[in-house]
Amino acid sequence: MVTIGVPATTGEDDLPASLASLYASAATTGRAVEVIVAVNGPDEVAPAVDGTAAFARAQGLPFVPPGATPAADGSCVRLLRLAPQSKVAAWNAIREAARAPIIVFADADVRVAAVAIPLLLGRPRTGSSRRLPRCRTASTSATCPDGCTRSASRRFPSRCRRRCCTRTRI
Repeated sequence: MVTIGVPATTGEDDLPASLASLYASAATTGRAVEVIVAVNGPDEVAPAVDGTAAFARAQGLPFVPPGATPAADGSCVRLLRLAPQSKVAAWNAIREAARAPIIVFADADVRVAAVAIPLLLGRPRTGSSRRLPRCRTASTSATCPDGCTRSASRRFPSRCRRRCCTRTRI
């Protein structure tokens, strides 16, 4: 399981799009996803509260209102209401309420790529032909006393793969 924690103010009207982006990325990990939105501000109907409930309905996930207990396992959307206007208080409330050992914190106005959370967890999407970017060395060739020309090793750019050559720029 992975938890996505989003602190928000009561006036966040773009929250459903952010939650959809974060959930879509986390869902590619193959784990259950718990989304926790901690809304700072007065106890009144607010765009952030309505947006969180609308997101849960749109994704077909169970919505857990403040004070209710979620099911033992499985994906869900939880709403926490906090009186203080403090992002730190929201982070701490999310950390205490999370059921998963891994918590991904994000602001209420972010969009992420589909591979963002799997890359954070060290598990790229399965079935993807996309490779992680690698560090590239400078364009070099190695010249050996025997006259062989081999490309320099990425790990040891000063030697060829046979380890008998010295590096020369081309």
